[in-house]
Formats: sequence, structure tokens, C-alpha cells
Amino acid sequence: MGRVGDPGAGGAAAGGSDPIFQGAERTAATPRRATLLFQFFLFPLLIVVASVGVFLLFGAIGGADRSPAEHLDTIQTGGDNAQKQAVHQLAAALLDERRKVDAGTLPLEKAFYAAPAFRAKLLAVFEDSFRSERTPERQEALARCVGAVGDPASLDALTARLVPATAVGVRRAIVQSIAMLPTDRTVGPLVTALEDPDDFVRNAAVQGLSRYRNDASVAALHKALGDASLPVRLTAASALGVWGDAAAKPLVAQLLDPAWVDANLVQASTGGDPGAAGPALRAASRQAALANGLRAAAGLADPELKPRVEALTRDGDESLRALARDVLDRWGSPR
Repeated sequence: MGRVGDPGAGGAAAGGSDPIFQGAERTAATPRRATLLFQFFLFPLLIVVASVGVFLLFGAIGGADRSPAEHLDTIQTGGDNAQKQAVHQLAAALLDERRKVDAGTLPLEKAFYAAPAFRAKLLAVFEDSFRSERTPERQEALARCVGAVGDPASLDALTARLVPATAVGVRRAIVQSIAMLPTDRTVGPLVTALEDPDDFVRNAAVQGLSRYRNDASVAALHKALGDASLPVRLTAASALGVWGDAAAKPLVAQLLDPAWVDANLVQASTGGDPGAAGPALRAASRQAALANGLRAAAGLADPELKPRVEALTRDGDESLRALARDVLDRWGSPR
């Protein structure tokens, strides 16, 4: 995606559709096998709903005919109600601009968030939200704005607020924003975030670490295989499996079992209440789990996993059937 400072996107998908390996590598030395679909994976479903609700709110609040710079001015100097509205309108404008850049309808250099003066002011407003004791909701929204810009220069400002004293919702937004930054300097802060008491924060840290295959990230992901949270363990196993690390095999085998996924992830994440999340969200959670299992199996190419992959070619989900067939077509081939 077209973030400021991003070396570019395309990766394996640049030459055409590749359902196994999607997204861009962030380090040139990392082999293709290390490419992992970078997505929010297997968070408890109700937490996912809560986290995306902030962005739904951004879109629901109508944007005024004011520039992003004017919104920043209001966030700095306006009254409480004006500041709250301005930060949501800024986020809506930023997300809309990002969609245009990502769709290729707007050159990155013409996006308002690419201007150095805007990025510097946004960071200043973010930091001021802590000094002036603004509400956690506002801090979270600004953290997501900073992450959406994707400027590696924002790493230090984000990391400085990833501390226990910061509200948990804000820490979640910050670690997700750090994980999105296109620089391997994120590895150190993300390793530290694996000690956070919040499962969501640790899972987002694991996702970020999966983008960089080096000694520090591999060691951290091995440690995460023993995390107290099942989703964190599975996310770590998915990343290591794609890299061909045999330590991931036991958990990957579970991710390839639809019955296990349904009982331990889809149903467990809603407290056993089918009405706690809609059918579409439950189906998406199932699909994400099994798809990550398939990608990890492709990296491991372990003969004991192959029958499970073959069984998924008969799954009721068409996209999973196609992915399973593609994995088998590539089985054992260099990545």
C-alpha cells in the first residue's frame, strides 16, 4: 500500500494473482517463503468488532468542508466537542485519501498526508494528546491516523506511548500502527510488546514480527508459541510455518482441521453464543484460520500435513478449496 516511506508494494502478487503469497516483502533479503498475508488474524470476534467500530464511527460522522490541516488546528485549539468531531473527521479524510492512493487513482506524492508539514503536525498533535490528558478515545483515534500515514519517522513517538500507563485501547491502536510501518526498526518495539498483558496487543505484535525474518523476530515468535493466548500461539505458528520452521507443525495441524477451528476458535471466541456474532463474521473467522493453516502447510511441506490439505479441497468454502488446490500444486516447490 502507498504509505509515506514505503519502498513499494507488489511482492509476489505483482506479476498476477497468487492466492498463497500475497502482499509485499519489507526486506529485500527475506525469501519469498517468508511472505505472510498481513491481516488481523484470529482475534476474539467481539474484540474485532470493537476495534473496527472506531473506524465505522469515523465514516458515520460526516466530514465538514474543511481541510485536514484545519482539522488539526481544531484538535489543537478547539473546544472539547469541536476537537472530538475534528479528530473523527480527520480520520475519515485520511482513510478516504488512503483508499485513493491504494487504488491508484491518486499519486502518493499528491496525497495530503505525504506533505512533511502535515506529518510533523499530526505527530505533534498525537504527542500533545498525552501531555494535555485528552480522552483515550481521542488518543486512540490519533494513533490510528499516525499509523495510516505509515511514516517510519513516527516510530519513536508511537513507541514512547506503548507503556503500561497508556490505556489498553490506545496501546492496541499504537501496536497496530507500529506493525504497519515499513521499517525493520519496528522489530525491537514489537518484541517488547509481546510482554504486554493484553492478548490483542501481543497478537498484533506477532503479526508485525511476521513481516521480518531475522534472529530477533524468529526467537520472539518461538517464544510466542508458548503464549497464554491461543490466538497468539496460532498467529506465531502461522508465521513460522510459512517460513518452513518445523516448530510450528503441531499448531498448524490444528489450523487445518475444520472441526477443531470451529470448536476452539469460532465458537469459543463468541462464548458459545451463536448470536454473539453474525454468520458472516463467523464464516470470515473460519476462513481466515483455515487459510492461514494452508499457507503455513505450504511452507512446511510436511508429508503428515498433506492429507489435511487434500481434505480441504472438498471444503464447502470455494475460496478455501481453490487455495488448498494451489497449495498442493506447489507442494515442496521452492518459495
